Amino acid sequence: MHSPRAVLAACIFLFSVRFSVAQTPPAVSYALQMGNLGRQNYHCVFSGIVRCHGRPCAGAHVHVDVSGDDQSASLAVDADEEGRYLARLDLADSPNATATWTLSAQTPSPLKETAPAQAEGHAILMEEEPVLVERPLEIDEP
Repeated sequence: MHSPRAVLAACIFLFSVRFSVAQTPPAVSYALQMGNLGRQNYHCVFSGIVRCHGRPCAGAHVHVDVSGDDQSASLAVDADEEGRYLARLDLADSPNATATWTLSAQTPSPLKETAPAQAEGHAILMEEEPVLVERPLEIDEP
């Protein structure tokens, strides 16, 4: 009598042999072409200064969301000691697609209850042109 492990190994071997004989391997180039047909990689750069009551807000948390026709991307960064932020992300989408972006900034202190500063906009994805957004954000603290 065969052990359960030997029987399982024999079944797996027979299945893999039958599968490989019965199935013709897919054309890899066809699958890759279909997956990336007409899509390009676009570089998105968001920058600006976060201010609280007119002063730079050091350490503010900035969240960036970008949505195209085919893909979405997001990134969170912290502002430096002068309130400046810089967020870079990539989006793979079709040329001439519309990308919608949203920025939000929150103070670094979790104890302060403030509404985040928000901004949003749209960009048309053009061939070989990055999406550049320079946008200051003002957080109003109570």
